[in-house]
Amino acid sequence: EFSEEFSLYFGSEINQISSKALASSLHSLNVVVDGINSSLNSGKEVSFQVRPFEPGSFNVPGEIIQYAVDLSALVIPNYSYLPDILKILKDLYLFKKEISGDKIKHIDEQSGDGNVKIETESGKVTYIDNRVFNTYKNNTIVTDAIDTGLLSLKESPDVKSFEMRSGRSNLISFSREEIKRYKPVPYVGGILDDKEKIEHVNLNIFKLVFDSKRKWEFVCKGHKISAVITDENFHKKVSNGEPFAQGDSLYVELKTQRKFDKATNTYINVGYEVTKVLKHIPRSEQHELGLGT
Repeated sequence: EFSEEFSLYFGSEINQISSKALASSLHSLNVVVDGINSSLNSGKEVSFQVRPFEPGSFNVPGEIIQYAVDLSALVIPNYSYLPDILKILKDLYLFKKEISGDKIKHIDEQSGDGNVKIETESGKVTYIDNRVFNTYKNNTIVTDAIDTGLLSLKESPDVKSFEMRSGRSNLISFSREEIKRYKPVPYVGGILDDKEKIEHVNLNIFKLVFDSKRKWEFVCKGHKISAVITDENFHKKVSNGEPFAQGDSLYVELKTQRKFDKATNTYINVGYEVTKVLKHIPRSEQHELGLGT
């Protein structure tokens, strides 16, 4: 078992912030840490834990703990992925802050040295680590969680700054002006060159179909979609009696087939395939995690 201590600092002149801003920030960071860990395929679980607040302050202490999830994970070398998780978390927040409110013009994934070159419409050029870019590009749950947390702080004028610290290092640092200026920039690079899009998303089950060749119905980002599930391990779980119900959530790798439409000069989604089911979250647990609202 490995752990990394951290503290969250909410700057406030009146020594109080809204409960919505605090809860949203904590939940968003929890989703980000869990999503980055999944992207690393570490074979380990991580737990984002908050300790009792210090009296009279909004310095929130806590720790992130890594542990093996089952016996098969014990064959994986006893290596801590937590520094990798924190490094990606730090760089991802920094990158999101740098391109806030801008639009991505060009992405060069072959720039060398394991980095990706990103150019915005304003002319800004940024180089980010491949792992950070892949998380930004493929894991919309992580990027949406960052946006949700920062936008909740934007709506809370009492929050004058926001920081996440680990040891003597600042992982995340936003002034009030940076919070006010923050605008999400979704991944759009290469969209006119790709016929397929692969991303990690949450799907809420609308209609179950136990024939492996037929499509399930889901709600994805507020839209109803139909998708065939081609993950054989998932179908084995279904055959072995694992219960699934309407309203349950599946965290999946989703492949979207697109067709170029000349009239609108863009690609239109024409088909969906769930290539891998990464996690099953029963409906009852979603409310405990804050995912059901």
